[in-house]
Amino acid sequence: MSLPLKQLQSILYRLITAASGVAEGLAAEKRLATEGGMPPSGLEALVLGDDRLSAEDRVDIYANMYFYRLLDVLKEDFPAMLRVLGDDNFHNLATGYLLEYPPTEPSVMYCGRYLAAFLRNHPLRKDAPYIADLAALERSVVEVFHGPDAPVLEALIRNRALGDEAVEGLARRADAQTQAVIVINQSRILRSPPFHKSISSIAGW
Repeated sequence: MSLPLKQLQSILYRLITAASGVAEGLAAEKRLATEGGMPPSGLEALVLGDDRLSAEDRVDIYANMYFYRLLDVLKEDFPAMLRVLGDDNFHNLATGYLLEYPPTEPSVMYCGRYLAAFLRNHPLRKDAPYIADLAALERSVVEVFHGPDAPVLEALIRNRALGDEAVEGLARRADAQTQAVIVINQSRILRSPPFHKSISSIAGW
């Protein structure tokens, strides 16, 4: 069966990102059959299955790969937080986060941009009250790394000599250089007692 590409993409995306798996997504698609959802002939008309794997099984494999790819991206972008929380807690955090903030951009670079906000009222803050701030810092590093290039700012090279007034003045400039200055000073805060003492052994700093 031939469907418009946009409709086919939308169906597969909904199945792959269904909160409780592809089976739940298929049930929802049946209710959307007259509104651009699954055609009456079912998933088998869109995805080829065989004796080894049904069409649903094949999409389920893709759905798992999709989640674990995003999990790997979050681990790369938030390495210190991964060390603080551990694999199991981080996995559970990523699951809840992606359910509430599914990616909306083609690039995975944007995957973790709301993680700090998601953590503001998260139960994990009971044992790690700084975790949202740590996520915000690590996200800042990602955004600076991927941000537009700008001419080298001499003050950045001499960042150790920057005083509070100089940093405040630079912060008024909305460019990648300023973000880098902010990240440098945030890093100093995180590495200073008592904050650094509480997490340095866990995060490996």
